[in-house]
Amino acid sequence: LASLRWNQILSKRLYTAVFAGISKYQSRISEFDSIQKTDAYRIESSVVYKSIKWDFTWLPNENHSIDFGINAINYEISPGKLSPYSSESLIKPLTVSSENALEMAIYASDEIAISTKFIVELGLRQSFYRQLGPGLAYLFDNELPRAPESIIDTMVYSKSKTMSKYNGLEPRLAFRYILSGSSSLKLSYGRINQ
Repeated sequence: LASLRWNQILSKRLYTAVFAGISKYQSRISEFDSIQKTDAYRIESSVVYKSIKWDFTWLPNENHSIDFGINAINYEISPGKLSPYSSESLIKPLTVSSENALEMAIYASDEIAISTKFIVELGLRQSFYRQLGPGLAYLFDNELPRAPESIIDTMVYSKSKTMSKYNGLEPRLAFRYILSGSSSLKLSYGRINQ
């Protein structure tokens, strides 16, 4: 796990920040029974998450804040590797294909303090998701149920080639009414693409 942040004041009312980070999650599970040694196994999986974000904040006045910027996230997922626990185990090794993806976005958010107690925020984010190779994509006969015997072609994608892509707008709207120094009422709407 590592992260960096760089802040810069560009003018009296304009600020920028760059964030970069990387994290890795690994899981190792073992199942061993001293009586049934032939069923003993290990499963390993991992997720590597790399991100970068460039954010700007513009303050037109003391009651108004506009944030905008871009960000990108790279996912490297190894869903699972099954292996025998020992030489006595009869478990057959199996590795599920790794997955790679790139998510990019451009966004803007506008927060306005209507009064000292009532704040409105509206924002819009355009997301771009790409599933990346290496990998295989199967084409199926539309007249048959999806099964190995209904595969009519296999598309082979090399490393970093786009296998599939999705784009979408993500609007949001939020209202906050401050009741006291420690409590407030909030109402929000947001749409997220996943």
